[in-house]
Amino acid sequence: MSNLYKTKLNEDIDELLMALVYLDNLKDMDMFVTDLLTEGELELLATRWKAVRMLYASIPYSKIERATKMSSATISRLSKLLKKRNSGLKALLYNMS
Repeated sequence: MSNLYKTKLNEDIDELLMALVYLDNLKDMDMFVTDLLTEGELELLATRWKAVRMLYASIPYSKIERATKMSSATISRLSKLLKKRNSGLKALLYNMS
């Protein structure tokens, strides 16, 4: 991947994140994500979020695999992200509790 592509992708990601900041209620967020994402993409995000919440609640991998149909490798990756010092996932879960 070229640096130019990375720079453009980073700019696009930043613009997407800025757009999300402006969504301040559930109705607007729902309209935005259902317009932007396919049903499959939204289901994938929801499933990953479910797995993250289950990991945060210290539910064993085997139960998460059964509940989400995700691979242990994906669950492990999410677990590692959740354990990072500056984890955005952990910060959000903490703020939600």
